Amino acid sequence: MKADSCYLATDKPIRKPADYDGKVVFESELGIVTGRTARRVPLEQATDYVFGYTCINDVTAIGLLDKDPSFKHWTRAKSFDTFGVVGPVIATDIKPEIINGQKYVK
Repeated sequence: MKADSCYLATDKPIRKPADYDGKVVFESELGIVTGRTARRVPLEQATDYVFGYTCINDVTAIGLLDKDPSFKHWTRAKSFDTFGVVGPVIATDIKPEIINGQKYVK
């Protein structure tokens, strides 16, 4: 989960928070963009709700995860301004028909 305030426009720099001097890590991830609200959708129908796919750079201030040993601070560590890099394109023509031998698209 990321805060709404963390998203970054295309071609803008990721900034380390001024009051944080720890390590920042970058993870490339696949973003699945839904085209409509989906709740309790059977697996066989899941791709019917996919609008497209995009690139995500999931930026994390990794040093904050264990700052309080009673629980991991995932949201805080991932929600700084500029830590939500998305896009810039949503590919709508990709059809991931077979993943690990399972057919997912009708």
